[in-house]
Amino acid sequence: MSKKSKTDLAIRKRWCSVGGLAVAVALSATSCQSSRSAASALAAAVPISAEHHEPVGIPLGPLPATDSIVLIAVDGVRWQDVFLGVDRSMAEAEAIDESFMLPADRLLPNIFRRVIPRGVAIGAPGYGAPMRASGPNHVSLPGYMELLSGSATTCTENDCKTVPAPTIVDAFRDHFGPEGGAVGVITSWERIERAAAADARGIVMSTGRTGGATREAIRSDPVAAELLDVGSEVGPYPGHGDYRPDFYTAALALRFLWTRRPRFMFVGLGDTDEWAHQDNYEAYLQSMRFADTFVGNVLDTLEMMGSWGARTTVIVTTDHGRSNDFTGHGRSVESGRVWMVARGGSVPALGYVRSPEERHLADIAPTIRSLAGLPERDGGGHVLAEMLLPNGSIEAVASR
Repeated sequence: MSKKSKTDLAIRKRWCSVGGLAVAVALSATSCQSSRSAASALAAAVPISAEHHEPVGIPLGPLPATDSIVLIAVDGVRWQDVFLGVDRSMAEAEAIDESFMLPADRLLPNIFRRVIPRGVAIGAPGYGAPMRASGPNHVSLPGYMELLSGSATTCTENDCKTVPAPTIVDAFRDHFGPEGGAVGVITSWERIERAAAADARGIVMSTGRTGGATREAIRSDPVAAELLDVGSEVGPYPGHGDYRPDFYTAALALRFLWTRRPRFMFVGLGDTDEWAHQDNYEAYLQSMRFADTFVGNVLDTLEMMGSWGARTTVIVTTDHGRSNDFTGHGRSVESGRVWMVARGGSVPALGYVRSPEERHLADIAPTIRSLAGLPERDGGGHVLAEMLLPNGSIEAVASR
């Protein structure tokens, strides 16, 4: 690894305390101290007290109905790293420090301590059939189209046109209307706009640094407007083109969640895939940790929102896996393997769930429809009944 790469990694490993909110910084060419405009905006994203509080547990008793959904996709993250932790052979080949040879529960503490024990995990090794993207070409835009439309897509590359049929995002807007709660799409990769909705009207959409047909709707909140501007002024690294680094996407999403209490919010983080394409396993792992920190920030924010937060289901997944060479993904079977974890609202605390048959990204949208009480849609994926109904196919996390 070059001296410059090691310096960049040192910068990305820094932790800043922003308004009492611990955030793993993934900046391209700056540090916390030299990014005053970013820090001032981020400090106001969610007004959290500087005093530390342990997360408030979900009270025992009947599960609250799901009223709102937060769907988070972390681009190109392998099931091996999620459920098994740091791959020692890959880490040693990259001369990663021994202190970072972490098991899964230490690599992703929020997912393993706050999501899986209080919710479900699908696609874990040893727990029933795997979960896959339908493919046949396991790249990002087809994956996001499948995830958000609830059906396999004819799109096989990353340059497809806007999805032709309504997605789950369209469905929330159409079913609940403007008075039923905001609907938002906030992503690092700009091309997700093509997968998010057939019609962007009535949806708050910020994709990439300057993308999103309705991005100006965010400016109704002055702090969100500043976050939008800060994110548009930075460089795209580790991505390219109009890509917005995850740090700025996450801050904007947290502010949107706090101020708008959306009925549905989709957040797309992408630094993991960008670093993997550069064959930088350590930076990929650090970006995974940042994504896990963001999940924890979302849970903290929801817990401060009381009953509304308790009625919100949080789902975390990915758009595709990785090929055996790690850097790539596409038509290989391995790069089609994905995973999902969820908690909150009417999702019961089942832990690791055994799926009776192979599941797909296309099954997530119908499951969201079921959770939120939206009308069923003919064709496509199926409801993941095993994560909603306690039956003989379930292995509770406590039994591991």
